[in-house]
Amino acid sequence: MPLDNKEGEEIARYPAVMQSKEAFQQFVADSMDLFGKHSTWLSIEVTRELNYLQDYLVTVYKNLQHVPTEHYPEIGEILRQDFVDLSSQIEKRAFKFFQKDLPRLRLNDLTKWHKYPINTTQKRLKETAILKRQNEIHAIYVLVHKLSDDISS
Repeated sequence: MPLDNKEGEEIARYPAVMQSKEAFQQFVADSMDLFGKHSTWLSIEVTRELNYLQDYLVTVYKNLQHVPTEHYPEIGEILRQDFVDLSSQIEKRAFKFFQKDLPRLRLNDLTKWHKYPINTTQKRLKETAILKRQNEIHAIYVLVHKLSDDISS
């Protein structure tokens, strides 16, 4: 979704789920519910990627739990590339699943480990904007609180 822009500036964009705190929380809840109901039918590769998505969403949730809803679009602009990268990875793995596994109607071995190793997850999370730009995101929240405190004083 675009943020308002000044004339001559590029239009800032953010994921629709970052429109508000409520929209993000609903997306997280819906994603977890949907994944929980249907992950058995997916390949291990898709399942691992969706588990990583859940780890990412929990990381975002924890980092933004005290941020007011009106700042979610601005933070969404910072996180936009994370969402693009995550959806691209899921799409690649899902496409492979539909190409190779689904036509053979092969159910995956449910005993295989369905998450990435913790060091892989941590390494990938460290490369996301939510962690790389954590100080910038925190500054948005702190600045707003300082301004509102100054105004109310």
